[in-house]
Amino acid sequence: MTSYAVSQDKVVIHAVGDVGPRRVEYGEPPESLFAMVHQKIKEADIAFCQLEANLATRGWMQWRDRPTTWYGRAHPDNVRTLVFAGFNVVSHASNHCFDYGPESVIETVGVLRKNGLTPSG
Repeated sequence: MTSYAVSQDKVVIHAVGDVGPRRVEYGEPPESLFAMVHQKIKEADIAFCQLEANLATRGWMQWRDRPTTWYGRAHPDNVRTLVFAGFNVVSHASNHCFDYGPESVIETVGVLRKNGLTPSG
């Protein structure tokens, strides 16, 4: 677990909503997603984001009772997006977390932890 120096006066938290890092799939560097704001995110004591896609290659697409145009899975190398941006806490409790079943969720949690990110949700 990572420890953070916290001032007695304040704790700075930066939080963002849904993040769907899919740069690798399009031949772009994963770091490009937060290139314009990563310095600001890194100013925080706690930087939090909501991961909208699994970072996995395992699992299979789950059946849905109504059609959808997007299923939430991205290559695990996209974790570099979150690391570069400076996030340290990542929620993985989205409506897409089980799009590819439990194996995909378990792999995603492992990818996050292996890269120094604390998963929640």
